[in-house]
Amino acid sequence: MSQYDAMDAIVRDSAMNLSATKKVEPIPIQHVAFIPDGNTRWARARGLPSLDGYKAGIRVVEEMATYATEIGIKYLTFYLLSLENVRQRSGLWLDSFFAFALAAIGNFSERIKAHGCKIRIIGNTSYLPDALQRALAQLVDETKDNPGIVLVFAVAYSGRDEILRATNTLFRKRVTELFCASNSTQQITQATATTSQESFTERSNSEFQHITLDEFHEHLDLNGIPAPDLLIRSANELRLSGFLLWHLDYTEFAFPSEFWPDFSVDSFVQILDDYRRRPRNFGKERA
Repeated sequence: MSQYDAMDAIVRDSAMNLSATKKVEPIPIQHVAFIPDGNTRWARARGLPSLDGYKAGIRVVEEMATYATEIGIKYLTFYLLSLENVRQRSGLWLDSFFAFALAAIGNFSERIKAHGCKIRIIGNTSYLPDALQRALAQLVDETKDNPGIVLVFAVAYSGRDEILRATNTLFRKRVTELFCASNSTQQITQATATTSQESFTERSNSEFQHITLDEFHEHLDLNGIPAPDLLIRSANELRLSGFLLWHLDYTEFAFPSEFWPDFSVDSFVQILDDYRRRPRNFGKERA
């Protein structure tokens, strides 16, 4: 039995035991985001290679997805790999992580499809190896019509990068709309050449000042998905690390002390119970 087969067995056993876990009544929450921190520290505390912590963390991702489905949560987002990780960590670490991720996708995808989950990938995946990009794209395509919970995986993700990419995309769209009303390349070239800088500036200002929040959101990675109601970061780390910066303006936060591989459904239930008691006013006067 390979190390990945062994992890598969752990995941299956954990999923089977979920039915005996404490339940919570459905609550008005659509989207929970997770920063699953502490995988490496969990492994090192047990004298294990750091990637063993990530292998154990897969089990927790599946437990959260299973339980969230049971109580009617529609979206879960997991911060799996930051763009800063890709830029800053050693080539050896990244090669090991990418190889692990590629193998894990193969084992993970069959269970995901069996449970009817839909996968979304957010982040700047151009930083990933070609084989991993193809595997992620295939997973998204194979689950796009599934009716179940939406699992969003942030890979090579940075909140600043997401905002910058959206801004650049919207800028290119507006410039195209400004000069490409005609399909004739020659007419476009002539119009561009004869348009004064002053005229262009006036038109640009007129066009760009009317960008709306909804329009900008259409170009963000989480387009079509509501902002998280709740963010959970494990391992008692009290920072965002660039996660979903645009989307967390009215999100509630929780910072449990457990390392991610030790985070359980019971831990999740306790946080949801606390969330239920928090007043959420979204800027309105408290009742």
